Amino acid sequence: MMQKRVCCILLSLIMFMEIVVPVRATTISGVKKEQQKTQNNLNSVNQQITAIQSNQAQAQEELDQLSDQLVDILTSIDICQDEIAVKEKEIEQAKKDYEDARKNRRQ
Repeated sequence: MMQKRVCCILLSLIMFMEIVVPVRATTISGVKKEQQKTQNNLNSVNQQITAIQSNQAQAQEELDQLSDQLVDILTSIDICQDEIAVKEKEIEQAKKDYEDARKNRRQ
């Protein structure tokens, strides 16, 4: 009986030692390929960032130009409004002068 137990224990230990645990072996070439893939992705993202920054700079430059044009236009509008006001006064004065001249002619 004792021999059976020892035999069972020994067989159990042998079977336990024979159990193969799946292990993912990583090779150097596999790691290098993965590193290259990751580096390529990083390079692609960096290129996209550079393109976006360039587009942003161009958009900012265009915005600055449009802002300058807007200031020029608003200034021109103010000047034109002032000139219109002066001309309206001149027209009113000319109408008055005309009416006065007409009245003086009738008399």
